[in-house]
Amino acid sequence: TMILFWSFVYLVYGLSAVQSGNTPQKNAGGPSIPKHPVMCPFSGNEAENDPGQLTLEPRNIPQECDVIIYQNFSINTESQLDIDEGFLNQILATKKPVILELSHDESYNYWGPLLGPNKTYKETKVLRDFALAHHVSGILIGDAYPDDPTIQYDVNVGPNLPSYLRQLKGDSNLIIVLGIPCYGVILKSTCAFNFAELNSIVDFYHVDSWGINYCIPGVFNGVVPVGKTEHGSNFLLGLEEISEIISETQVDKTKLIYSLELWPYEKDSLDDKSYHQVCTNNYTSSTWCIENSKSLFAKGVFVRQQNAGCSIIFVEYDDIQNECGCGAFIGTKNIVAGYRGGAVKPCAKFDVQSSTLT
Repeated sequence: TMILFWSFVYLVYGLSAVQSGNTPQKNAGGPSIPKHPVMCPFSGNEAENDPGQLTLEPRNIPQECDVIIYQNFSINTESQLDIDEGFLNQILATKKPVILELSHDESYNYWGPLLGPNKTYKETKVLRDFALAHHVSGILIGDAYPDDPTIQYDVNVGPNLPSYLRQLKGDSNLIIVLGIPCYGVILKSTCAFNFAELNSIVDFYHVDSWGINYCIPGVFNGVVPVGKTEHGSNFLLGLEEISEIISETQVDKTKLIYSLELWPYEKDSLDDKSYHQVCTNNYTSSTWCIENSKSLFAKGVFVRQQNAGCSIIFVEYDDIQNECGCGAFIGTKNIVAGYRGGAVKPCAKFDVQSSTLT
């Protein structure tokens, strides 16, 4: 399976420690982005995609989100954009900086045929012009690496990605965000990520430190712990080890944004879960991995200690209607409390599982 493959990949590569920071960034004409931002990826219309979930309206995105990453944005091989501009305008109406996460139907396989040496890319101007015209602050490229072991790495991508990103930025102050994996086999390969060149182009690196482990009930009430775990059948790749892997690369540590997973998981299920289900007692404790206030707070503390930014995956799956009775977005608020130096706020109906790991 994919996760077992990456666990093996991780075991092959060594580790060490890291400290990082973040710097203020200008944008493309929208609101400014703080030095250490809390970013919130957001897709919208969750109830339409899954009737068991609730829909979070853009106007109700929690105030703790400094930046909104809108995820429903794609481009095809004909440089045609696909985005709901009306919905985008609702997000922009929040007056928060907005970053568009670019996606492709072909995912990583899009990049190999597109990129090449000494090429001029029509689509970079299309993307930049759209962003500037809509006062969008930046663009996130999140699928420029294989996230599945069945996908062969394309040696054409890494060497030519910097030129694409440079053309995307052009002479504008468009913020460029690049998604990077947390596995050494890719991060440490200069063929995949030439950080010596990328560091002068990329404004933020979005560390995809989520969706990397199985749910193992009874071992951890989430899927990505802060600390280290013993290698073996219950091994979980945690944030400390991810930071150590990153430290062995040339990536600019002052530009890191750590993804912090918020939503619950059900063992052996691919269906999205949320705290709406937890707070309404619609879950099975023996098969679910449900983060609590303490573990989410600890993740915020960890990222603060790294002097990095954080990205909350995903606020839409938090307790968005205060069904746990501790205030809406209690999970998000506890992550941000840890990140901003505040205090943890326990919540009985939210804290249905204890942390067996820290």
